[in-house]
Amino acid sequence: MKLLLADPDRDFLKSYGTLLTLSDHTVTTVFDGTQVMMKLLSQSFDMVILNERMHRIPTRELIRESRSKGIPVIVLSKQRLHSEMLTAEPLASDYLPLPFLPKDLLEAIDLVRRQRQSTEILRFEDVSIEAGDFTLCGTLPITAGETAIFYVLLQHESISDKRAETYITALNYKLEKLQKNVRIRYLMNDGYRLVKMNYE
Repeated sequence: MKLLLADPDRDFLKSYGTLLTLSDHTVTTVFDGTQVMMKLLSQSFDMVILNERMHRIPTRELIRESRSKGIPVIVLSKQRLHSEMLTAEPLASDYLPLPFLPKDLLEAIDLVRRQRQSTEILRFEDVSIEAGDFTLCGTLPITAGETAIFYVLLQHESISDKRAETYITALNYKLEKLQKNVRIRYLMNDGYRLVKMNYE
């Protein structure tokens, strides 16, 4: 994959740029927001990986520009993942809290890549997720993590992701915002399940 890796820490760029290159990716590294924007306007990329605190141009503007070009974005964040992060605009395709292990970044890239290439539409009642477009019901942006949780729920499998509750809170917020009668609920002895709400 052709990756754009952006971080103000040049030592980070050097070490992770090498890691990603050794993992068969083509990597362009930049250290500020202006460079990111110039690369986005002059070259094509399969994915952008951004530190949440880029200089000169705010990360949110870089996310918006990347998404407008259909390029998925992974944001490297010093914050713990929380539901407010997943309901903000513009939304990245995934968030990876710092510090992380090299394998965590590789796994995040692979998850976003697989979803980006997917043509599958996940459905439950009148709710759909277009994995390749990272959208809920073709309207609200969602992350790779939310999509993965929805997929697991459709398979009636147990959820082991430690960040599951954060994704579930964000998904329920978005389902309510879209006025859908589907929610994710924790059922005693059955774990998390997609349920149709009965308002009668």
